[in-house]
Amino acid sequence: MASDVKAGDNASHAKIKNKPTGDTVMADSNDYEFYVGSESILEGAALEINGTARIDGTLIGKVKVKHLIVGKPARVQGDIQSETADIEGTVEDSIEVDGKLTIRKTGRVRGKISYGSLETEEGAKLIGEVSTTWDADYDSESAEETESNDRLGSLVSSINDDAGGPNSDGDDLY
Repeated sequence: MASDVKAGDNASHAKIKNKPTGDTVMADSNDYEFYVGSESILEGAALEINGTARIDGTLIGKVKVKHLIVGKPARVQGDIQSETADIEGTVEDSIEVDGKLTIRKTGRVRGKISYGSLETEEGAKLIGEVSTTWDADYDSESAEETESNDRLGSLVSSINDDAGGPNSDGDDLY
């Protein structure tokens, strides 16, 4: 019989309960550094995982992880921080994703949501305070665009000045 909860060296102590269905959920332990099976409840957790965590059951607590996968039957409640996340189940309270947050068509996210980039499938639900992080790449692209528009405006003005003002129809060239 496989264990419903598997943790690497970075997991902390938490209360673990198996749901009384008698079902055994198998997971390939080589795929994830941390796994919570669909028949498990992990409450009061404070986890820091340097790798991938897959939650198919219920997790209530704080999670800091590189990549988070929340499966379709799962419910995660608490403060979540990750580099990337793929959500098919339900996430509540707060989630902060530095990179890409993917919410599948069955995914539900409610609370304070922060992401670097966002991908949602039709049917995905986001409810709450949603924000994105501004990065230097976006700021530099915006500055280059403004500078380019300024140069174009200067060029058009100089053409108008050289031609004696507006064109023969009385309209500006731009």
